[in-house]
Amino acid sequence: MSDESDRADPMSESESEESDLSDSDLEDYEKKAYLQLRAAPVASQIRVLNPDNTYRCPYCLGKKKQSYTYKDLLAHATGVGASTTSSKRKPKEIAEHRALARYLKSDIGNGTNGGTSGVVGASNGKADGSFSAGPSTSHALPVVQNELQQPRQETNQELFVWPWTGVLTSIEGEDISCFNPEDVVPLHDRAIIVRFQDNWNGFKDAIAFENYFRAKKHGKKEFLAGHFAEGAYGWIAREEDYQGQNVVGVYLRRKQELELRTVDDVARLGSRETNKTVAMLASQIEVKNRFLHNWEVKFNETKLQMERLQEDKKRLHDSYNQKMRILQKEARENAHKIFEENDKLWRDLNNKKKEIESRTRELDRLEAASEDDKRKLNDEKQKAAMENSSLEAASVVQKRADEEVLKLIEDQKREKEEALSKLLLLEKQLNEKQELELEIEQLNGTLKVMKHLEGEGDETDQAVHEKMEKLNEKLEMEKKRLEELSGDLIRKERERNDELQVIRKELIAGFEDVLSGQ
Repeated sequence: MSDESDRADPMSESESEESDLSDSDLEDYEKKAYLQLRAAPVASQIRVLNPDNTYRCPYCLGKKKQSYTYKDLLAHATGVGASTTSSKRKPKEIAEHRALARYLKSDIGNGTNGGTSGVVGASNGKADGSFSAGPSTSHALPVVQNELQQPRQETNQELFVWPWTGVLTSIEGEDISCFNPEDVVPLHDRAIIVRFQDNWNGFKDAIAFENYFRAKKHGKKEFLAGHFAEGAYGWIAREEDYQGQNVVGVYLRRKQELELRTVDDVARLGSRETNKTVAMLASQIEVKNRFLHNWEVKFNETKLQMERLQEDKKRLHDSYNQKMRILQKEARENAHKIFEENDKLWRDLNNKKKEIESRTRELDRLEAASEDDKRKLNDEKQKAAMENSSLEAASVVQKRADEEVLKLIEDQKREKEEALSKLLLLEKQLNEKQELELEIEQLNGTLKVMKHLEGEGDETDQAVHEKMEKLNEKLEMEKKRLEELSGDLIRKERERNDELQVIRKELIAGFEDVLSGQ
């Protein structure tokens, strides 16, 4: 079972169940974790040793520090394992770190004296270097103990065929799938080449492959000594295999991707590639950070422009509303003044009519006085009738003028409503214009980002350019239409004001003529 599957188990258990683990459950879990650590070189992905021969905690993968000395890792595991179940740490975490401390002391510490271990950790063996194979079948290989750990310097200077390669004399009766081979190539004379991954996991599998056959006394040493027994012999391909004149050596030399390298060479190569990758990524991050900063500046500038446009829009809107209020106030005052003048004229007309009627009655009383008086009375009656007809005509004119004033007021009110609706339409179209301008800015930004980061090709650029051109044409047409509409509104407003002033003057002049004619 791998480390990832073990650490995914808490998803199926609640934290309350973990907190209820008893001491016996902790011991059982500790024993299970310890056995997993011992089987790690072959059976799982739990790894204590780093490629640079430092140590890591397989149970604290989320922490930044993944490089310990033997003593530091032992102190870390002992400290966490010494926690009580009443602390903030989970019982599973305590049991795992206790198992790690036990593994460091029992399986690694005996061969290191507090330093770092060999290239591959121990499996199922004893500290004195003897081998004990576990139970096995014809299709399941047991996990075995590594050979006596050689000094690190000697192992690191040994030349291996890289990518890691194994030699197998026969595959009959053997199941090597647990060593994770990438390829198996059969050669003549029943020889078989086993290819492993070109990373540290592949090296671990290759060492486990060799240790398995060495524990069975079916290693290279026994094969070269001629102590043949039933079953296959296997080992890791080294310099002597690469330089050999047999079918294995010829095959290894013929493959150009295979070469001789020490463990240190592989480690340095990985370090150089990592450094190159880090430098390249750092350069890309710096370029993108500069690019992001430039866009932030442009965004702030655009935002400032939008705020200024909003302020200008608000200022224009307030100015328009103020002017409209002034015009409406003047129109109300003019209408009120006209109505007052009309009322005064009506009162004057009524007074004149009453005076004429009084004079008519008086003339009727004096009608019989004399013929001269009668003729005079008739003349005065005719004159009064003419004046009365003139007054009636003036009354008709006044009534028509009132109707025209009311009609003019209604027309002005309707036109003001139309102007207000057109103003709202202008504001809406102004917002659409600003949205179009903002969309163009965003498209420009998107185009620059695509060119700089992804480079999606000429077709995408052409599509974006066409869309921007269409938006620009639409914006220009909308701008031209808004300017024409605004000019029409201003012109009509002026014409209506001029007409109102002309009619007002005509009405005043007509009333003055009527009054002066009497």
